[in-house]
Amino acid sequence: ADNAYKNEINVLTELGIFNGTSEDKFSPDERISGAGAVKTVLLAMNYKPYSNEYPSGYLMTASTLGFTDEIEYVDESGYITRAELAKLIYNGLTCSYGTVYNKGYQSYEKTDSTVLEREYNIALIDGIVERNDITGLYTEGGLGENLIKIGDVTVSAPQCRDMIGQRVRLYYDKEEMTAVYADNTKNEILNIFSEDA
Repeated sequence: ADNAYKNEINVLTELGIFNGTSEDKFSPDERISGAGAVKTVLLAMNYKPYSNEYPSGYLMTASTLGFTDEIEYVDESGYITRAELAKLIYNGLTCSYGTVYNKGYQSYEKTDSTVLEREYNIALIDGIVERNDITGLYTEGGLGENLIKIGDVTVSAPQCRDMIGQRVRLYYDKEEMTAVYADNTKNEILNIFSEDA
């Protein structure tokens, strides 16, 4: 039967990321198990399991690398929720383990870069927006149109222009020095109004 995602399914099958529900059948409209999601995300991010035993080898690898951090429980029989899947993908993209080969054996070691940095040139900075295009917290004068400064990093981030003084987790393209995504939800804003004299 035809499916809107037939081409994508075929590509992922050729890459060895998808296996299907049987040798010649895929069920793209069915819910995915936690173990199936873990296997897919690991392989999509080019991580190999410690052992090819399914699901234990994949679940053990994902747990060791931090893919399943803050996800209550992932197993073979239970389905994964959208929120858990989003967390699994986020954890995978921000994983800072690199592949190491030693005498033919594969293992993983902590690195200074995440999957986002190594594969997509996207970096994360977490800090206070110190300057924007108009003014600064510690210095006078702006930086230029749409620019902001967090720590030592200056990037084009028009979506952060009004966030001066706020803590921001900012993902940015290291080559273009442009913001990709910004999150300032960890802030509490307190408005203090002076009384009329």
